[in-house]
Formats: sequence, C-alpha cells, structure tokens
Amino acid sequence: MLIDSGLPLWLWLYGVCYTIWLKNRTPNSILPKTTPYEVKHGTKPDLSRAHRFGCKAFIYDSSPNRNKLNPRAIEG
Repeated sequence: MLIDSGLPLWLWLYGVCYTIWLKNRTPNSILPKTTPYEVKHGTKPDLSRAHRFGCKAFIYDSSPNRNKLNPRAIEG
C-alpha cells in the first residue's frame, strides 16, 4: 500500500494505522456478516470518508496574509 501510493517510506506507520482502521471496518472470516467495529460500537461503520491511502488532499489556508484572490487551499 505504501509503495503503491508513492509516498516516502518514513510514512510507514500511517500506512499501518490506516490498514488497521480499514480492517476493523470490513467483514472477515470470523465475523462474516458483521465487522469488528459493529461488534464494539453497535452501529455500522461510516466509510464515506475513507479514501485511497496517499491520495491528493487539500488543506484550508488560514494565513492572515492571504487575500481574496489567492487560493483558499494548499495541496498537502
């Protein structure tokens, strides 16, 4: 996953954390009709905010030097 995303290897811990996050929200052989998340919380997990690991993201630019003609977000 980390190599496929093209990210540097020092981000390996974030890849592991994201893999565990996804694994807890998908059915497995022990719980084929439910997920570990559902067992713990009693509700279905919301995967609407799950994205491909390493996808392009934008961060809101709240710097005081930004005027209304500058972009509102920075790629990061």
